[in-house]
Amino acid sequence: SNPVTLNFSDGSFSSSSGENRFPAGGSGTFDINNSSVTFEDENFWTADFDWGLILDGEYTISETATSIVIRSSANDAAIYTYELIK
Repeated sequence: SNPVTLNFSDGSFSSSSGENRFPAGGSGTFDINNSSVTFEDENFWTADFDWGLILDGEYTISETATSIVIRSSANDAAIYTYELIK
């Protein structure tokens, strides 16, 4: 777990990178549809880390009074979760 900043603006997003690319960060476009959000990362990446740490693809999204939770199951071995504090 590492702190991350995620900014949304007019259909675009940018995410800060954590230490040792945990999470990897990224930037691109996003689309929210009901309880899911799809990110399309626009960056080029090297192959020396877990690409599941890149905010890219379809995620579930839920909201509480104090946070927004974005969660993806990118493969059978891992679940990637971003808990964003409002």
